[in-house]
Amino acid sequence: LKVDKSWSVFVKKGKYEIGTSPYPVTKHFPGKYPQASYRFLSKDELKSMTVYELKIMRNEIYARYHYIFNSGGEMDKYFKSQKWYTGQHKNIDQYLTELEKENITLIQQFENKK
Repeated sequence: LKVDKSWSVFVKKGKYEIGTSPYPVTKHFPGKYPQASYRFLSKDELKSMTVYELKIMRNEIYARYHYIFNSGGEMDKYFKSQKWYTGQHKNIDQYLTELEKENITLIQQFENKK
């Protein structure tokens, strides 16, 4: 397992960490749409999804990093009902991977089309 943006203070700038995962990486990401955080999404899989499903998928990426949603809002209520979610950060941009950023952009494109 190669970690490009390690949270460790021991990794020098421009370097990466190598580690192992004791269980499949697919089980590491909670939620209904874990694939949005571990592989690039395809247009084909998104085109059949509803606007609500796309919204949940996109916001799940933020929720995995414990993003704090607008209090009382739709996403706040949804994610507070999930056992795995805890809101802790107002800004999680630094934690998002390039893969997740690309998936967010693609999901938003489909949300805007519908």
